Amino acid sequence: MSAQAGFGVSPGTVSEQNLVPGARLERTIYLVQADNKQSLDATASVDTGSDKELKNWVSFIPGNSFTIPGGVQQFPLKVVITIPSNAELGKYSGSITVNTVPPKSGEQITVALAARINLDLSIGNNIISDFSVRSIKILDITQGENPKAVFDISNTGNVSVAPDGTTFELLNKYGDVRLGYADGDFTEKVPSFSDQKLTVEFPVNVNLSEGEYWGYVKVYKQGKIISELKTVFNVAKGSFFVIYKTSIIVISTLVLVLGAAILFRNRRISRLKSQQGNAEPKV
Repeated sequence: MSAQAGFGVSPGTVSEQNLVPGARLERTIYLVQADNKQSLDATASVDTGSDKELKNWVSFIPGNSFTIPGGVQQFPLKVVITIPSNAELGKYSGSITVNTVPPKSGEQITVALAARINLDLSIGNNIISDFSVRSIKILDITQGENPKAVFDISNTGNVSVAPDGTTFELLNKYGDVRLGYADGDFTEKVPSFSDQKLTVEFPVNVNLSEGEYWGYVKVYKQGKIISELKTVFNVAKGSFFVIYKTSIIVISTLVLVLGAAILFRNRRISRLKSQQGNAEPKV
């Protein structure tokens, strides 16, 4: 931890030796202040030494200038490093300086404090694809909606990844009768060296009524189950609009099916009449 007179950062270094061109690295640094009674303005800047291009790769969330609210002892500052796809292989080093701008206290001006974060990066051509599913949560829904699940995924590799797929089994409120099944696709990927929550919707094609159900979710990687969850979720009574919309869809589908059946019947009758009219009379 780097600190100066009651203000510092933890950890004091952003280090990663397995970067590749095009990778994205995100790390959270905590700015720690001993006296947190008042809000504190701060700025973050990058000093890259001879590695001038590194300065353009680094950004911050919530930004280069921000305010640490009063009462907050540990403030999270995200350091985001985006490596260009044409970056040269090699080692890159530099530092980040966080300067504080304390408010005036009466006629006195308190001393500005600063903390330093070291940067130690290596860019190579060794592709590493590795991730884990930290948690799964099946969401409560309302009538007319498909089941949904949120997956908290931690990507520890240097390329963007997502699980190969996921499945959902819909079970009754006792969890012993299967009512439906659906495959789910991950339409997004988690950037390298970061954690992200991905939401997947499962089209079970079952009109769920209000009540309690069980859901059984499985996540796959290279054909193997790497994470699973079986738990209860709730379906709440839908709003008038949702119920009305669902009813319209059902009625429209029935009308289309009935219309197609009538059209087919009429065409068949016309064809039979045509064949009878063209038939030669018996002698």
